[in-house]
Amino acid sequence: MSAALTLSPAQVTALRAALDSADYTLDSVTALLGAEALESLRAGSFAGALHRFAKLPASPLKTLCALFYLGAPVTRDELQTTFTQLTPEELTGAGVLRANNSYFSAAVSLNPVTIADGHNRDSGAYSWWLFSDLDDHLRKEAVSDDHVMGVGGATRSLISQLPPLKVATAADIGTGCGVVAFHLAKRAAKVVATDLSSRTLNFAQVNAQLNEIVNIEFRAGDLFAPLGAERFDLLASNPPFVINPAGESALSYRSTQEPGDALVARFTKQLPGYLNNEGRAVALLSWENYWGKNFADRPTAWLEQSVKQFGSAWVIERDRVNPLAYAKMWARDGGVQLGTAASEKLQRSYLDDFEKREVSTVSFGSLHLQNGGQKPVLHVAEVRSPYGDPQKLGSAIDAAFRTGSRITGLSDSEILESRLMLAAGVKEQRLHKPGEADPQEIWFAATLPFLQQYPAGTATAAMLGASDGELSVGQIAGALADIFEVEPEALATELCTVVRELAYTGLFTVAP
Repeated sequence: MSAALTLSPAQVTALRAALDSADYTLDSVTALLGAEALESLRAGSFAGALHRFAKLPASPLKTLCALFYLGAPVTRDELQTTFTQLTPEELTGAGVLRANNSYFSAAVSLNPVTIADGHNRDSGAYSWWLFSDLDDHLRKEAVSDDHVMGVGGATRSLISQLPPLKVATAADIGTGCGVVAFHLAKRAAKVVATDLSSRTLNFAQVNAQLNEIVNIEFRAGDLFAPLGAERFDLLASNPPFVINPAGESALSYRSTQEPGDALVARFTKQLPGYLNNEGRAVALLSWENYWGKNFADRPTAWLEQSVKQFGSAWVIERDRVNPLAYAKMWARDGGVQLGTAASEKLQRSYLDDFEKREVSTVSFGSLHLQNGGQKPVLHVAEVRSPYGDPQKLGSAIDAAFRTGSRITGLSDSEILESRLMLAAGVKEQRLHKPGEADPQEIWFAATLPFLQQYPAGTATAAMLGASDGELSVGQIAGALADIFEVEPEALATELCTVVRELAYTGLFTVAP
């Protein structure tokens, strides 16, 4: 097992003071290194950052960047100027630094991060200092089995999708470095964060202390096991969903030895049972698709029984890749360089495993779940359009989920009695041939939760344009039937179908 962090509470307080005094924030680091050089650095190119770095005067911020961004050795004097209440030996003994003759270098990463989250109505984001194992561009080797990840795109996506609720209790399953739990801690009075890895929990606990978060209880164990009989108002998870080929060792931060997507199946089936009435859950998922089967088959099979018992679910498939693309992706993610013998062996293992089990593609997406509150509805959809503004995404996707679940469970007569409200930011676009009054095409463009255009016929466009929460769908349909001189019942039926088709798009909500 790799070393843990052994900082005492007093040392964490002293470390926080040093980071604060140096103004070690993402904005300050970007200003110091330059946005372009910083982006190149994250991709493994040091030239731009080193060129700029050499011209900078000495400062605590420069020392921190040298350690944790460039992986460069620093002197004892530089450390003592930066960490005025900690000795180099203390930082080395606690697992933060490594000693090399008279120089010191980073043993782990310690990064300032800013993550979009609409729950913060002032800035639309929260900022943290986070310990993790060395970032990819500093590690230069394959990761260890007990690797502790920092903040990646998947984590940011999960956090941006969290509803901006105020709740009593929340849980983070598979907490990793702890950052998802920190965002839950802004929403809940009490948070429980679980992880199978004791080393990962160690990093998460130190990170919580460093960021002065006191309402999280960390528990060790597999998935939901540490929760016992407890239920929660809000649950979030980025579970270890990466498929591990048979016979290959698993990296605990992303996968297990369970075959295929068995862990995701187990997680998804168990999840609804840990929510309070009207509780919400958001999780990232990945699942296998078998030869001749539809992408929706497996999540539907996992959820259909629990949805009937507990509430509504929305599975959003964001991407689908073939076995070779999947093999290359996760070989590279684990730090195995493409083209090496190790990479070729791992990719062959993936391909052999997928072929043996008749896997044609692998899907990636997210799950939104609500316990109770309305008729049970399970909706599995493919959405490739980009998400909208991450600072507003959580509330927008929450509204789309509630609207979609509600509309899907309604009969035609109930839809006709409903009053719709066009969402803010929706634009109507019309394509005209010069000189002609009637449009050739009509679209409604949404910016949340997805950046997407939806084609609309004349009647649909007129209905959406009149949806301000005052008139019911039935009243609008009746008026349009008179205007277009069509059969009222036929138009009403057509508009009910359209409302169902657009229910999860975020184009409208149902007026109270």
